[in-house]
Amino acid sequence: MQQEHRSHNLSLIGFGMDDVEVAADYGTTNPLLWGLILDFSHRHHDDSRRSIDIAKEELIRVVTSLQTDDKVYVSEPGRLDIAPRAGVAVGQIAQYEMPINLDPAAAIRSTLSVIGVEDLDCRKFMTYITDRVGIKNDYMMELTMRQNDIKGYGCELILMTVGNKYDRSVSALPSRFIPVPHVYRIAETVSSIFHATS
Repeated sequence: MQQEHRSHNLSLIGFGMDDVEVAADYGTTNPLLWGLILDFSHRHHDDSRRSIDIAKEELIRVVTSLQTDDKVYVSEPGRLDIAPRAGVAVGQIAQYEMPINLDPAAAIRSTLSVIGVEDLDCRKFMTYITDRVGIKNDYMMELTMRQNDIKGYGCELILMTVGNKYDRSVSALPSRFIPVPHVYRIAETVSSIFHATS
């Protein structure tokens, strides 16, 4: 019985701690690394609020529900660092303002380069969330997304379109395509993706 008990404990020889309890799933769970790209128009929701502001609130809900070891990279021109903790990512999302001219392919390329080189043991996601009708399947978008496989980044690429108006060609891009009916469903949709792979 003593032998069986000690198999669930961590023995720290030399530190006087020979019975520190270790979680049963220690070493079996992989932290999440989430690269987030926001691409919203100046469109307003039916409740008169800007869609981008609602989206930010929805995404903050997701970030505050993540585990301690999970990390978030909020894509923004010039930013190359992954937020060290959830509180920093919340601040980055809350303060985020859309760039005047966001180049979708460039945003995807830079996000992939930041999260792609991180530890392969983590679950890597890059989520591009947009309400723009003009996002479509073109050569540069496809070529950029294919860098994920070419360079062995191991990211799951997700393209989420918010609302019913979008170019149907985007569903053919080398990514997981998820149409979200309205902006208030973003948190629910993203959380379901993460829970399905945890």
